[in-house]
Amino acid sequence: MAQLNSASDSPVIGQLTERLKAAKLKAQTDSVNLVRYLNLSATGAISQSDVDRVKTHAEASKRDVNALSDQIIAQKRSLELEAANARNRLNQANNNQGDGLLKSLLAGKIYEVYKQKGDYIHQNEAIALIGDNASPIARLSIDEGDF
Repeated sequence: MAQLNSASDSPVIGQLTERLKAAKLKAQTDSVNLVRYLNLSATGAISQSDVDRVKTHAEASKRDVNALSDQIIAQKRSLELEAANARNRLNQANNNQGDGLLKSLLAGKIYEVYKQKGDYIHQNEAIALIGDNASPIARLSIDEGDF
């Protein structure tokens, strides 16, 4: 999903691009209106306050275009970063895939199991007592006082 969202034709970028097109069209219209109002003002047909109002609209439209352009760039970077993070998490999960598998380096007999299925095991923590296949000599339970 992150990779699809970071593509240039993603819905998020598409919506921002459409908003940018509309803002550019509005800025172009406001710029043309400003030129018209400046020409009318030069002939004295309209007041300076009307020219100032149209000039403010034209400047605001230009700022909107710049802000949307910056927003598209920031959104693309954010989506690309999210896709890169997702790829890294996938690579890490693939690398750690065999970490939960228990293997013994020795052939032998399991004498005691310290952990059960589902228990969390820390690194270098004993999970079982394993011995060689030879028969044990004895298994004793001695009280501490008898030592």
